Amino acid sequence: MRLSMCLTCAVLLVTTGIFSAQAASSTSIAFVQVAAATPQSHVSSVKVSYSRPQNGGDLNIVVVGWNDASASVRSVSDSQGNTYQLGTGPLRGTALTQSIYYAKNIKGGGNTVIVTFNQSAAFPDIRILEYKGLSTTAPLDTSTGTHGRSGPNTAVSSGSAATTSANELIIGAGITNGGFIKAGSSFASEVITHDGSIAENEIVPAKGTYAAIASLGNWGTQNWVMQMVGFKAGLATTESAVPKITSVLPTSGSSNGGTSVTITGSNFTSGATVTFGGMPGSNVKILNSTSITATTPAHSAAVVNVAVTESQGIGTLSNGFTYAQTSTIQHKVVLSWHASSTASIKNYKVYRSTVSGGYYGLIGSTAGTLSYTDQTVTSGATYYYVTAAINAQGLQSGYSNQIVVTVPSP
Repeated sequence: MRLSMCLTCAVLLVTTGIFSAQAASSTSIAFVQVAAATPQSHVSSVKVSYSRPQNGGDLNIVVVGWNDASASVRSVSDSQGNTYQLGTGPLRGTALTQSIYYAKNIKGGGNTVIVTFNQSAAFPDIRILEYKGLSTTAPLDTSTGTHGRSGPNTAVSSGSAATTSANELIIGAGITNGGFIKAGSSFASEVITHDGSIAENEIVPAKGTYAAIASLGNWGTQNWVMQMVGFKAGLATTESAVPKITSVLPTSGSSNGGTSVTITGSNFTSGATVTFGGMPGSNVKILNSTSITATTPAHSAAVVNVAVTESQGIGTLSNGFTYAQTSTIQHKVVLSWHASSTASIKNYKVYRSTVSGGYYGLIGSTAGTLSYTDQTVTSGATYYYVTAAINAQGLQSGYSNQIVVTVPSP
């Protein structure tokens, strides 16, 4: 399938939902978000951006795979200045290498991870994941990994490793010159990339011996590398340490953003971030433990929650700020494509990414039509679209060619 596209203008107000991890009186490990990049060439550096602001105090995991056994990782860094450490690896198989890095107690806010190699690496496959509830001081507990060569539809294992504490996060990650199709039976698959690499997780409640397992697809005999890392839960925090918001003044402002507000409450600490309806505020200043000033971001007309995030948790004032209606011209992207040559096509799925090559997120599907209108675009942003055909048995084709669209400003 090949895609074509056109841009039209329309008056449209869009609200984007944002995941927010709520503070708890005891530690609870949970997945927050994932992103990935799979450049289809030899490159010496890869950037991957999270689609949502990160929560302060969380754990970042960066799985770095590439399709050769000669290049090495020179550094892993990010735009927030977090420090990354090697969790396991590099493990070199046949023309495949993979390592897993992590950053503890991260800073909150928008973030882009940068992986730099010592030379051009073949077809890197980068997966980045954010988790909450892990130790902010010494999260790494155990790791293992192995590589091999197996036939189609085979479950492969990282090998086993023993954990030393209860309530741990087990991360499994694999790369292959074929493709993984599913996680192990006790694992949740968080991403299978465009190139078939996997990142999965399991949260285990007790000390024991564990292995990460995932299944290869039907692509003949395949070389593979599979690794596992265990991370310890954080200590429980007291409810009294979590930030609390009692008021936001003024209580309303323009949907164009730019309103200076004062947030009053308690337990505010250095490094705290502020969001309005899930969107990060700017010019954040922690005046003291009870007062913060910030500038609102642009947002569609709505009554939104205001949240203060720091290492002890999140304080939220529900319906804390009102964005007044402003006449704003937005855009929409109209996509169209040729019908698949395969018989018995039931419908098509449309995927979008903000990074070339994915990670692509599903934004919609169509049945009986060869077009789709994306009405959730932002002026000035660049998007990457692909489609996939679904047959009557529910099987999905590979992605179509990628279309790049840059939305005009304003």
